[in-house]
Amino acid sequence: MEIHSFPIPRVVYLPGAKVKVRKRKLRNNYGTWDDSTNTITIDSQQSIEVQRYTLLHEMMHALADYQHACLTSGILQSPKEEHGREEQ
Repeated sequence: MEIHSFPIPRVVYLPGAKVKVRKRKLRNNYGTWDDSTNTITIDSQQSIEVQRYTLLHEMMHALADYQHACLTSGILQSPKEEHGREEQ
């Protein structure tokens, strides 16, 4: 199966979250990430290539939010905290 034949999934699984993916007509964005509903919305009017790129872009926003939540809650430590201060 060629990569060009893969459809946009309806759900993606990221660390700590099941993320819904929906396609809608959007006016001012190619896509959005809503952390309150764990939903990525992709503009259905764009080509499949742009939709795939947008999905990856929005997944990066979701991962960044997850990382931030982990760091602020103490689940994770930043590399500097984990290994001590950088040598000067």
